[in-house]
Amino acid sequence: MAQRKAELAERGELVKLLLDSTPGAMYGIDFEANCTFCNPAALRLLGYDDAEEILGKKIHGRIHHTRADGSICPQEECPVFCSMRTGKDAHLIEESFWRKNGDSFPGEYSSRRLRRNGEVVGAVVTFVDTTDRKHQEIEVRHSQKLEAVGRLAAGIAHEINTPIHFVGHNTRFLVNSFPHDLKLMGKYEEVLQAATGGSVSATLLEEVLATRRDADWPYLKEEIPRAMEQMLEGLGRVFQRSCVG
Repeated sequence: MAQRKAELAERGELVKLLLDSTPGAMYGIDFEANCTFCNPAALRLLGYDDAEEILGKKIHGRIHHTRADGSICPQEECPVFCSMRTGKDAHLIEESFWRKNGDSFPGEYSSRRLRRNGEVVGAVVTFVDTTDRKHQEIEVRHSQKLEAVGRLAAGIAHEINTPIHFVGHNTRFLVNSFPHDLKLMGKYEEVLQAATGGSVSATLLEEVLATRRDADWPYLKEEIPRAMEQMLEGLGRVFQRSCVG
């Protein structure tokens, strides 16, 4: 009998050593939801200095009383507590755990039933702080949004650049052709003044024809309206794209 007790004590000490050495946070509850053990990793995560602060006490009301959405989580509805009665282990990835000082942190946890001689006597809960994971997920989503905005901006820029190119090209054409137009109009005004005076000299007529040839008036007469039409079309496309964007 003494040897048996010594073996059990040694086994219990080994189990305690294993629990204390486990880096993952872990605690246990009995069938009344009282805390039966809490390893050092769990104590550190929950902000407790000594396991005696929660051993034998109903741990749900201390660390798991409120859901992630801020609603109250009654003990009777707690997946950990329910898992012992339904016969199904629980695993949740979006829960809130509460520290001793009243702060909360997002957590993921698993609950497994404990059996003795085939009878469920409690549960063991392992859990992790997912704060860093949440931050990483937020950063990833933020990066994805920025990437999507970048692609959208690039697409808009491409759609806008083409009509802007039309506008710029035709504007340069009008700017370059305008001096020739002014010079030709000036010669026509000279002809008008001369005709008003009674005579138009052959020299003046020759100058008008030469100016008309230099300006390439048949070409300008056809291209200027076309250039203005393309400019209006390009500006319309830019305006339409900017309204949609």
